[in-house]
Amino acid sequence: AMFEFARMLGLSGSASAAAGGIIVVPYYLNLYFHFLPWDAYLLLYILIAASIFFVFCFSKLDFQQSSGLIFGGIYITVLASTLALVRNMDKGMILTLAVFLVTWGTDTGAFFIGMLLG
Repeated sequence: AMFEFARMLGLSGSASAAAGGIIVVPYYLNLYFHFLPWDAYLLLYILIAASIFFVFCFSKLDFQQSSGLIFGGIYITVLASTLALVRNMDKGMILTLAVFLVTWGTDTGAFFIGMLLG
């Protein structure tokens, strides 16, 4: 997901792969190994990693792309890990299915309303 988000921001394939790896992989490693005691430290790591990525790619990135990487790194990883936690709850399968059905329904409705109204 982070790879596609970086491509949407206009980054090339290798740059978006590097951005995705730098930002996303440590978050999921921390969920499994707990090497950082609190998620706020990990969010700080994401900000620092994205800033370092911006420094090394300064001539290729603008502010919108770098801020998009920071936002995407936080938004995508936290959302996906929260969905995994919901799945492990009691009746988590039903809740996860409900999330997907509501998302699918609203996206489909928005598509048809957009086609109708223009």
